[in-house]
Amino acid sequence: MNYWIVSGDIKKWKSEFAMTDPSFQTWIDWKEPINYSCYTKSKKPKLKGNVKNLAVGDVVLIYAKGRKVVIGEGEITSIANNQNSIAPGDYVTITPRVVFNAPIKIEDIIGNRSVTPFQNGFGEIHKTEYKNYKRAMALSGAKVVSNFNKSNLYDSVYLPKVTIDKILNLLNRKKNIILQGPPGVGKTYLAKKIIEYLTDKNNFTFVQFHQSYSYEDFIMGYKPTESGGFELQEGKFYVACNEAKKLQKIEGKNIAPYVFVIDEINRGNISKVFGELLMLIENNYRETSITLANQKEFYVPNNLYLIGLMNTADRSLAMIDYALRRRFSFVTIPSVFEGIETSDFGNWDTYDKGDDKQKKFAQFLKAEQLDEDYAKNLIKEIISLNNTIKEELGEGFVIGHSYFCNLEEDNLPVSKNRLVEVIEFEIAPLLEEYWFDNLERANELKDNLLNALK
Repeated sequence: MNYWIVSGDIKKWKSEFAMTDPSFQTWIDWKEPINYSCYTKSKKPKLKGNVKNLAVGDVVLIYAKGRKVVIGEGEITSIANNQNSIAPGDYVTITPRVVFNAPIKIEDIIGNRSVTPFQNGFGEIHKTEYKNYKRAMALSGAKVVSNFNKSNLYDSVYLPKVTIDKILNLLNRKKNIILQGPPGVGKTYLAKKIIEYLTDKNNFTFVQFHQSYSYEDFIMGYKPTESGGFELQEGKFYVACNEAKKLQKIEGKNIAPYVFVIDEINRGNISKVFGELLMLIENNYRETSITLANQKEFYVPNNLYLIGLMNTADRSLAMIDYALRRRFSFVTIPSVFEGIETSDFGNWDTYDKGDDKQKKFAQFLKAEQLDEDYAKNLIKEIISLNNTIKEELGEGFVIGHSYFCNLEEDNLPVSKNRLVEVIEFEIAPLLEEYWFDNLERANELKDNLLNALK
């Protein structure tokens, strides 16, 4: 990942957004992607500086020229298909990540360095300068305003748009969904991105179930105090429902959802944890009050959304409670490797022009710096391994793509040594667990992965 800075003109931005987002009047209104032409607008158009060096996923700071401040931060989400032959009509698309109520002075980021390089193109921001930017943001107390839209959601996860739309539609209709899948497909990451899309960063609660998790932890119960007595304490879900109610109605309008995420939802004793509230989470019974054991009236508000996360490879657990299953929609999250053919290995470089699955796979290889031949050979072997796992164990046990995420250092291709570490210390132990009664088979599959790197 590289860091860039580009000059923004508020008048030109207003013109750009006149049709697509007429609400844009000031910098703080930036919430939709902005297109930057790759060429200067002149009688003899010239390619803007550094356009050929840009990549999807790079971070771009927006410099408000007239005010000499940085007003926000975006991410490059698309660029010309062929950067070696960029045409005057090609664009770079920058999608907002954060916008500041209190902008950052440019000198606090680049010091006395000239601003000329990024007034007619994309100027490079060195890592130390990007750290200055982060430090200045913290010291100034600048409030970060999230502007995470559906385009951000599409671009930030390795899932086809149709799958993301299905998840959002189910969540809107059912109120309760469970994201299930094998280890490493990004279930937790997806839940976090859904939160960013749906609501403010403060309007969510994240809990993890375990075998000792109880109704007292979740709803309400008496807990021991330091003085040796007991007092009634509100549980996580009870508090979350009350927070959601505060957001629920202002002038009679729903203004914000509240998201409650339960990791490892199948590890808890569902009947014990939910108690009488199991009925109230149903979308048909939202806003219906009941009297709790402590004689308090309670209901689950309409604007509270439940997202459960479940690992399908955990064989130590019994089937999920049927009463809970009826009240949730279940969505299986596939690996980015799903649907990618090893026989098509030679054509992977053209996948960025293929179907939605192929484009996501191409985005994965490029964004995670896995486009070197040795890394591609390993990914090819992982896909073959997953086919073997499906045949011998089932689809719920395949290897997910997150094992290969965030491995790069200093924006360089992922090294062979780092990939060997992933195989030896992350994937191999999982294979040994899968084939616990046939370690020879597990070692054979591990060796196939290691040999792919040679």
